Amino acid sequence: MHEAIDGGAVWEIPLGVVLLFLLPAALAPFGINSLLAWLFTAAGAMLLAVVFSTLSHAYPKAGGPYAYAHAAFGPLAAFIV
Repeated sequence: MHEAIDGGAVWEIPLGVVLLFLLPAALAPFGINSLLAWLFTAAGAMLLAVVFSTLSHAYPKAGGPYAYAHAAFGPLAAFIV
């Protein structure tokens, strides 16, 4: 597969990796802990979505995380973000 941008294929996850780590059979040895971890991760993703939603209403200009960090911590922190 040829990518339009050099290095674009770096972010593609091979199917073998997905099957190895995400199939229920692969997670079975961890028991209920795997389900709890998935729920914990989903809750964290939802909280992060709420944070970004609130920030986008408070600072409506374009820029996303860069704009929020710039408003809160200054240009150096925004550049690092």
